[in-house]
Amino acid sequence: MREPRGRTEVAIADESEDPASACARDVLELLAATGVAGATVADVVAGTGRNRSVVSRLVADLAELGLVVRDPRTRRIRLDWTWYVLAARAGQQRLVSRGQIVLDQLAADVGETAYLVVREGRNAVTRAEAIPRQRSIQATSWVGRSWPIARSDAGPALLLDTRAEDLGDAIGRGALMRAGAAPNAPRTVAEFAALVEVARRTGYSALDEQAEAGVGSAAAPVHDVTGRIAAALVVGGPISRMRSRLDVIGERVAAAASRLAQDLGAARGRKMNDGTIT
Repeated sequence: MREPRGRTEVAIADESEDPASACARDVLELLAATGVAGATVADVVAGTGRNRSVVSRLVADLAELGLVVRDPRTRRIRLDWTWYVLAARAGQQRLVSRGQIVLDQLAADVGETAYLVVREGRNAVTRAEAIPRQRSIQATSWVGRSWPIARSDAGPALLLDTRAEDLGDAIGRGALMRAGAAPNAPRTVAEFAALVEVARRTGYSALDEQAEAGVGSAAAPVHDVTGRIAAALVVGGPISRMRSRLDVIGERVAAAASRLAQDLGAARGRKMNDGTIT
């Protein structure tokens, strides 16, 4: 997204672009940048360099179409929530489509099944997977399945940016108490927080039967353009194959997650909760 232009700067549209379309684009981009706070007509005029009467007419047309709303008290204009819903859906589709490419490469690289997992409340949901050719006969698809985030291989990676004091609410304390199926599963919030802290230091989580009996896994977060965690990449397999390679696979998962994040537009440098830059 472009920075808003100053009052004296004149907007120059592409020669092939209709002037009205260019004006609408500029106004919508500026409103998108202001978010829920919105902007007055004067703000839009100053930010786009467009003529006030043209902006006023355009805003009226956009409001009639239901694309923008105007606060009757403050007269500030903002995008209708429909835009954000559509953007979220488009973002999820792009995450999955781009993620599948990365998953295919990652699974072929490490020889184990790779997953793209997103957080939905206190659950982790698999959105895509890639099964290496040598494992395809014995593998069962996990796409669409939901699992408590406290007992998911993706859990520590999905909650990497969550503050320690907020982890209890994020995972649900009862979920940890029911996690007895895995021999090394965290039984307390503090134990789960320790897994998150290790993942924060290394850039990936490496679980040795903490999520599921007999299973080892490595996971790393995928950040979106806003810097928030949009998903996690996970590689999992029998602990007999994974245990000696957990850290090596973890590094490869982290590298793949970084590539996907950059493909989604995330910045290379990201500020963590403790102020460090990764």
